[in-house]
Amino acid sequence: MNNTSYPRYKWSIPIFWVIIVLTLFIQYLSVVPFWGAVFVALLFFIVSFFVVTFGSNHLLHKYLKNKNLWTFITVFIVASVFLAVLYMILEQAIRWFEYRRIFPPVMSIDPVRPLYVQFFTYLVSASLINLGFYALNFFDHHIKMISEHNKLKQAHLEGQIHLLNSQLNPHFMFNILNHIHILMKKDVELADKLLLQYSDVLRYQLYECKRNSVLLKREVDFLDNIIAIEKTRWGKELNVVWEYDIEDGKKEISPLLLIPFVENAFKHVSRPYTGIGYVIITLIQKTNTLSLTVENSILQSSRTTENSDSGLGLEIVEKRLQILYPEQHRLTVDKTDTYYKTILTISI
Repeated sequence: MNNTSYPRYKWSIPIFWVIIVLTLFIQYLSVVPFWGAVFVALLFFIVSFFVVTFGSNHLLHKYLKNKNLWTFITVFIVASVFLAVLYMILEQAIRWFEYRRIFPPVMSIDPVRPLYVQFFTYLVSASLINLGFYALNFFDHHIKMISEHNKLKQAHLEGQIHLLNSQLNPHFMFNILNHIHILMKKDVELADKLLLQYSDVLRYQLYECKRNSVLLKREVDFLDNIIAIEKTRWGKELNVVWEYDIEDGKKEISPLLLIPFVENAFKHVSRPYTGIGYVIITLIQKTNTLSLTVENSILQSSRTTENSDSGLGLEIVEKRLQILYPEQHRLTVDKTDTYYKTILTISI
């Protein structure tokens, strides 16, 4: 149930009371003066309000806490009987004051009914009023429980997302810094270039990825920097193809959602014994659909070792997708002896 229904519900109790008072008022207005009808309606409202409010707020909540159905039914019956008796006393009091000419004639327009008829009539009315307000308060309790459950669920999901993000980021950071460390001893100029590129990557991770969503354009720029770093690091040892076609860069996406597939490709890519390996990355966004295809070359002899790591990484990524895009994504994996290919489609 949507939490926005709760503010609308808060008006239902006052509206219910207004309906009850208006019903009584209209019932007597047809046969007595205006102020006489107002007087009786308000008297019955005051008596009903205190009894019903105490029962529906205190007794119902006590039942919901203890979960004792028979106790609640007994209390409900007693409360209805008690309210019916109060209605009878109120009617007799009004008739007495009318007889003394203290009140204008209201009840005296009706013939005096036998007590059992009065009791049965008022018991039905009291039971219906009690039932209505008990139902409204039960509904109130139910909405609050759903609201609290949704808050806890949202907090749990956010905690899972942050945990999964922390599982993905350190591995990438370690790899890049390790590459820069090695290059510092071989090619200082190239290491400096990588360090500057990585500073942009780190800035994005530290400042923009704390949000629940980022612009697709920013995520594409982030991937562009990552792939540029990998191209520089691998040099001529690896053929890297990176293509993207973004129709609307202002669409939003969860940050760091696509990078695990790119990382996985560069981590597990293998070069054939003759020739060079390859990584092909394609990102296409049309209307509300985003499609990422990542393919890398592998060697049959290295598949067993690599699949254990990639399987765990893929499991983590799939869990993130289930949390962030439930029933809004499709992830397929195609493996052969020579290549590993993942295709991710998301509705954004």
